[in-house]
Amino acid sequence: MYKTHFQALLVLIGCFWGIQGFAISSVRLKIDNIQSSNWKAEQAILTVLLTTEKKLVINAQLQQFQSSTLKQPVKELSIVCPQLLYSIQQITCTKTSLTIPHFLETPTNLSIAYLPNPLKVDIAITQAIGTGSMAGQLLYQKENWQGNINIKILNLEDLSKRLQQWIELPLGLSFMGVANLTAQIAGIGTQIQNATLKTTLNAFGLTNATGSTAGEKLNLEWTVTAKPSQAKQQNESGLEIATTLKAKTGELYIQPLYLSFQKEPLSIEGDMLWFPSRLILKQVQYKHENIGTVIATGDINLKETIHINALSARLPTVALMPIYSAYIQPSFEGSSLSQLEVDGYLSLNLLISKDKFKIIGGLNNVSIDDTNKKFGISHLLGTFEWDSQQADKPTNVKWDSAYVLSHIQLGAAQLYANLGNEKIQLLAPLNLPILDGAFRIDNFNLVGGFGEKMNWELKGKLQPISMQALTTALQLTTLNGYLGGEIPSIRYQNGIITIGGALQFNIFDGKIIAQRLTLESLFGAAPVLKADIVVDKIDLKTLTDITKFGSIQGLLSGYVRNLYLVNWQPVTFDAYLGTPDGQTMTRKISQKAVNNLSNLGGGGAIDALSRGVLSMFENFSYEKLGLGCRLQNGICTMWGAETASNGYYIVKGGGLPRIDVLGYNERVNWVVLLSRLAAITQASNPVIK
Repeated sequence: MYKTHFQALLVLIGCFWGIQGFAISSVRLKIDNIQSSNWKAEQAILTVLLTTEKKLVINAQLQQFQSSTLKQPVKELSIVCPQLLYSIQQITCTKTSLTIPHFLETPTNLSIAYLPNPLKVDIAITQAIGTGSMAGQLLYQKENWQGNINIKILNLEDLSKRLQQWIELPLGLSFMGVANLTAQIAGIGTQIQNATLKTTLNAFGLTNATGSTAGEKLNLEWTVTAKPSQAKQQNESGLEIATTLKAKTGELYIQPLYLSFQKEPLSIEGDMLWFPSRLILKQVQYKHENIGTVIATGDINLKETIHINALSARLPTVALMPIYSAYIQPSFEGSSLSQLEVDGYLSLNLLISKDKFKIIGGLNNVSIDDTNKKFGISHLLGTFEWDSQQADKPTNVKWDSAYVLSHIQLGAAQLYANLGNEKIQLLAPLNLPILDGAFRIDNFNLVGGFGEKMNWELKGKLQPISMQALTTALQLTTLNGYLGGEIPSIRYQNGIITIGGALQFNIFDGKIIAQRLTLESLFGAAPVLKADIVVDKIDLKTLTDITKFGSIQGLLSGYVRNLYLVNWQPVTFDAYLGTPDGQTMTRKISQKAVNNLSNLGGGGAIDALSRGVLSMFENFSYEKLGLGCRLQNGICTMWGAETASNGYYIVKGGGLPRIDVLGYNERVNWVVLLSRLAAITQASNPVIK
């Protein structure tokens, strides 16, 4: 059908070569519709008019054009040639105009020349586009053809708005800024002989609807040249392509990566071979001034589904600080990764194939410090390898020192492990010095990578760490004793660290045992800790001798159940500490400790008989003591060692001299209780009247 219409048009125009010998002044051809599977043209009208001045006028109109790629139909298109000049040697129309209402504000000017012998076609085009302009030419002569286009001061924001009315822009992007472009292309038949493209973008910006991509005040220069390749791939002819992209100023954000070119310009240079089914990257150089240079080669399949056959990228040894400042810090603003001080040198090699990913790196004297002093490591040295399938070579990295939580110092250590297929497997025990002890990791296995599916488990031993060193590092009241023991397992799953078995503190000649211990968001803004704690026969004299509480002799046992801390502050717990049953040790309490326990009990009192002898003796005998607190909603529900007639015993006297301390307030504000405890530990010796 289309061939028949085309032949009819040729016959119609041919008839007008002799129109002057007849009384016909115009011919009109109308086609109601022409359509294909994805487009449709309606009401196509061609009018050929012979004016009284014997000028031949061609007017082609299209009422409506629809396509599956267009958001709305294009209506009322027209092409008008006001004077068609024809002879045996040539046919020309120098003032043809193309009108597309609602898209182009002014008509497009065309100049068309057709020479049949020898065959030559010359088409020139000019168009005003807002404040800019476009001019181009296409010349075809025998088998040779060439074209050029020149665009000046093109307003990209205006162009984006116009295009968005008709088509979906790639990735939902919109643009702004000013573009200038020149392009030349020449060829023979279907073969390109040479092509050149030069583009400059000034004050260029881009954004998408989701905000995941944005650019601002970018000044870019892009050049591309192409010529026939001497090589062939599977009988396919190809092109040798050279391209250069320079970013001199501006900022670019492609989630999560943020780049600024204000001080360090960027250039990308590439030499490649293009074939219809394959793209070979001979060399691509990505150079960020004063930061680093990445050199890449590759082979990309273009047939059917696009995929990487092979890609290799290499970052030679560079200083780590500029890399961190330019790429990592601004891209993760607000997170702990943006608050680091780094030093040392890094090298990277990246290898990618269709089904494999590998990264090999070298670390030389690398140090990392969190500015909030949550963690740090010094003088990292060695090589690491990560493979998406199975690492060929183990990672071997050592360091001189490290720290966590500000004051907990970690000594020198060496890591020897396999990293691959979203797994980490320890190949040799890791002995990590902690303060004056050590944490020995005998087994460690991680699966699921570092995303939401990450799980890991380790087994090891905590070699004794002195409580004096630990409490000093944590800036707590200095304690004696040691922390250590076997660790059956520590497991991380769904963001929670769970310690299997029990952690035992051998302290104050007794034991403190932590069970069912879990940690969530350890390095986050609000860490969460849950645990049950058992206190077993601590020597009170050893404990009170290092405090300002006052001297107490005897043993102390108890528990802290359902302990729940958020950001290291208690939210709920159920705790009781008191004299264990069956103890036979001497039980004495000093005058100062009596007063402090009375105050700690929330308005506790000393009975009248006891008050009379309080000032007469320095130490008193007791049968038992105890104090409990069940914290919930900021209120401590309190009880003592035994119920009294109008309260509870905090200290129940026994023997001589005897003293009783009673508590009356069963509900005490937790903040108030803490302030009382702080006042007690800081107070001087009480004055007894």
